[in-house]
Amino acid sequence: MLSNYRLLSCNGNELTLEELNKLFEFYNMMSGSLNSRFIYRGESDRNLMRQFNVDTKTPEMLSEFLFMTGEKGRICWADNEGINPDDVSTENFLRICTSLAKYIDEGLRVGGNRAKRIKAFCEKEEKFYDGINNGKTFVGVYEKLKPEEKRKANLYYLAIVHTIGDKEYREISEYISTTTNAGIANRFAHDAFIFGWVPHNLWKRKARKRTIDIVDTNQMTEMQSTGLPYCDSAVFPNQEEIAIRCGLLPHFIIGYAVGEDFYVNPTIFNAIDRMHEMTTFREKCNYKRRIQLHGLEINQENFEDFCKRTNFKKYFTFDGDDYEMHWM
Repeated sequence: MLSNYRLLSCNGNELTLEELNKLFEFYNMMSGSLNSRFIYRGESDRNLMRQFNVDTKTPEMLSEFLFMTGEKGRICWADNEGINPDDVSTENFLRICTSLAKYIDEGLRVGGNRAKRIKAFCEKEEKFYDGINNGKTFVGVYEKLKPEEKRKANLYYLAIVHTIGDKEYREISEYISTTTNAGIANRFAHDAFIFGWVPHNLWKRKARKRTIDIVDTNQMTEMQSTGLPYCDSAVFPNQEEIAIRCGLLPHFIIGYAVGEDFYVNPTIFNAIDRMHEMTTFREKCNYKRRIQLHGLEINQENFEDFCKRTNFKKYFTFDGDDYEMHWM
């Protein structure tokens, strides 16, 4: 993948041989991992400008923002709170079900290819569609679930709302769309192509500390154990979408491409330097797994002051247990 680009530092200089070797080592460390998988995101100058007031025409400035804040879900641009998946009250569950049913129905009426795909989804997933339209009948099931199972259900349903792409919800969505298919991302890469990774199989690793919330829209069958309505496939299965809650953190960004140039996240070099300083095999293995599951170590000192240079109205923090939104 990276062999197709001219590899550059964040300030636009070609990588030195030492930096190139570190990037190669990092890439090999991540490739084929059971703990993580590569994801891609195509982006436009218009969307970048709305977030950062800079775009790919000034890549050195864009690097400064992407490698400090990452990309944020539009909830960070919105004036309201949106729908919080951590709210496991019955009222919030019903609100999510009602919203999902509403946006599916509206998607069916818009016409065009999008409506055809949503219709095909509803026909294939008739049991799921009927269940969502009758959310009140599943209140008893929902209320018997553990809080973490309720939260997981909220996350999955809201990810489907996000995938449907309704204009109203898109402006307040907590999610950002990525894909495991580089070819799909390239179709959306009007001006930039972002390359990163996400943790893998986290729901199946209950003993591990929670990391970022992601939803693989092609793996909804994990909902089966809850007893709530679930679907076997995504609304747009060919997009191979991974929806990331709140945004693509810089901790999980390898770099981004503009044309034939690829700008590398400088924190990767720091990570390899730290690994080289470790003296035991166990240390190196644990550190590698920590990066794969929890991302790079980014110095975000004075982060709120930095965010004030963007167009974000709020930002979020995640401490390994809770997500929290902060207004600026």
